[in-house]
Amino acid sequence: MCLLIFLAIGLLQATAAEFDTYDHRVHKCRQEAVGEEMRFEVLPGRGWDNLINKEMSMVFEMTYSECRKSEDGKYLLPDQVTLVPKKASSVQTHAEVMDHWDNYTSTTAHSMNIGASLSFDIPLDVPGLSVSGDISGKYSEEYQDVKTRQYQDQSITTRVQLRYIQYTAKLEEDMPFTKAFQKRIKKIAAHVALKDLGAARYDSQLLVRDFGTHVITAIDAGAALVKVDHVSKQYVSNLDDSQKSKSYQIAAKAGLSFLHLFNVGPQLHFGMDSSSSESSQSNTGYDSQITSSKISTHGGPVYKSTMSVDEWSSSLDNNLVAMDRSGAPISNFINEFTLPEVDYNSIQKVKQFVMNAVVEYYKHNVYRGCTSLDSENFSFWANVDDGSCKPPKAAYSLGGVYQTCNGDGELCNGKMIKNPKTGDYSCPSNYNSYRLSSKALSGSHTDHECHRCWIFFHCCNDVSSGTSASVDTFWCAPMTSAGQNEGYMFGGYYTSSAVNIFNQEMSCPPKYQAITILEDVTVCLSDDFEVGSGFSLPFAGFFSCDVPNPMANGSKGCPMGFSQHLLEISSSQCEFYYCIRTGALSAKGLTPIKSLPFARKPMRKHQTRKEMAYIISDDGQTWAPMDKANETIPRLLREQGIELVMSNLSPSANASEIATMSMVLSAARTPNACGNNLMANDINTTIAVSNIVTNENNSQNVENDVNATNQLTKIVVNKINATNVASNSAEYRFNANKGQNCHKTRFSL
Repeated sequence: MCLLIFLAIGLLQATAAEFDTYDHRVHKCRQEAVGEEMRFEVLPGRGWDNLINKEMSMVFEMTYSECRKSEDGKYLLPDQVTLVPKKASSVQTHAEVMDHWDNYTSTTAHSMNIGASLSFDIPLDVPGLSVSGDISGKYSEEYQDVKTRQYQDQSITTRVQLRYIQYTAKLEEDMPFTKAFQKRIKKIAAHVALKDLGAARYDSQLLVRDFGTHVITAIDAGAALVKVDHVSKQYVSNLDDSQKSKSYQIAAKAGLSFLHLFNVGPQLHFGMDSSSSESSQSNTGYDSQITSSKISTHGGPVYKSTMSVDEWSSSLDNNLVAMDRSGAPISNFINEFTLPEVDYNSIQKVKQFVMNAVVEYYKHNVYRGCTSLDSENFSFWANVDDGSCKPPKAAYSLGGVYQTCNGDGELCNGKMIKNPKTGDYSCPSNYNSYRLSSKALSGSHTDHECHRCWIFFHCCNDVSSGTSASVDTFWCAPMTSAGQNEGYMFGGYYTSSAVNIFNQEMSCPPKYQAITILEDVTVCLSDDFEVGSGFSLPFAGFFSCDVPNPMANGSKGCPMGFSQHLLEISSSQCEFYYCIRTGALSAKGLTPIKSLPFARKPMRKHQTRKEMAYIISDDGQTWAPMDKANETIPRLLREQGIELVMSNLSPSANASEIATMSMVLSAARTPNACGNNLMANDINTTIAVSNIVTNENNSQNVENDVNATNQLTKIVVNKINATNVASNSAEYRFNANKGQNCHKTRFSL
């Protein structure tokens, strides 16, 4: 009831708010205060995806009821935003040298990537659900372009910026959510209240997908001119570092190249006189060694080569863009102030679900490995260095996998997987069996039970019973380091939603067989060492959040020289990992981002109801629910020439639930109006009853049958399960010939 009340209140509030639209309020403020061109547009309050550095949907509502203006009176502001002018603002220049892509930072989101990261305001509550190694911004177009250029061109990166910051826009605390965001949060709260935790997890992941991992709370507004060069490593190594460091020399040369390109003027310099012939000759060598270059403008007027820095900066007011962003994880803003209608305990649980969704997004996109280009164990895929640059000393093999299932019903169908190496649920000799997972399954089984009722019909109902099973998954680890051509080679894995890390497809490499374990994980194994070795990923064990890796001395990790990678299992909150040699993926291209949701969409839950009961005719052409039998069956019988007269039945009594029905027929009558004797065999044929009992010499009157004679035939119809047995009498009149005015025989109940 409480849940329905707060949802209803939210609906009423949303409806009332529609009358005062965003555009109407802005227009009203403009008429009363400032001109059309002076609305400030570089606003915080949006969601932010901190992996790809992209603004997402609006999280906080922006209203203009106060007609608030900036301190300098230039801009119209939302009620929820404070604008702080940079009173000492000036054009700043930066020249940077980055010899590795991991040192590169975002041009427009540095503070968000470095400062916000995963700074949650409450601890994680899921065992093993944590992130070691920050990957903020590492799936942005800017970062991945630098990484690709450095790797392919064997280059270092220089970046020169001319930046101008004019304002900082800050979001005030405890502002209202947008209607769209609030609706999504309340839906998760409803799942929590109804204990539908699978739906809560799924919708939390959808929320992070659509609104981002973080919320922007402050923005530096301004403009910039940026030049990014990639310069040959060989050129840098040949520089003379006897007087100044090579990094200093490269930064100065990059700065001069920037000044010449943008005609900035002599007032800006980078340690060299840009007008001297010496510097010009020196910089010719730099320009000739640039393998690729990218020039971009952020905000400001369209830049012209004849424009001075002062002219460019004086025209920025109406062309400001976000030059830096800061904020916090999106879950930090879910509290009793932003959701006043929801109870405190539900808010905390919703907060936890959303936070876990952010962490899962990060974890699924962490690729550990060696990021040093000079190491033979280097992995281009890796975006977190795990110290595995030293090559492994030992070689390992996999003795196969298998899976057992013990339980009732159909839950074990498809779950029993034999180890192809042994043809049984076991490991080969010289291999030990280790349990990777043990999972309990539950379900229900429904049986249909039917019996004769209503003379012509069958009464049926569904009877449900619970079932359970236990599924155990095992893998085979070698007792010692593997010899040559032993066991299986590992060719990666894939699921119904995740591609194989080796070939970026949902398939195994050639000569590898697919074995499905852990619900949806298809492991690729091969013992064809002649052909399959070219597709092998050197393997060193499995482990999970609660099961250690025997190949790593019983620790939850990998042996030296191997890196852990996440097994993507949508239904599990315990993390499963596998270990492969770090350098095995060094030439497989850029790391693809994995998008939310990772959880499976939950099955729609139907409202519980009583076991279904229904009535079926002998020929299967008539179906009727049991609770409609009093209406349906008399009509159908009447169509077949059987007249049913109900009398003195309680309105709550259901005639279809009468425990025993019997018919008493007068078989010794003279021929009826149709000229035929009404015989027991005729009755049996006509109405298809299942049991005929003949009473030859019964001289007593049968209850409720005033026309009974000494020779009686009693036809008893099978019992049906009844709850309301009618105690009063009812009458059946049987017309021996359909539709004709023939002899009628009376039956009793």
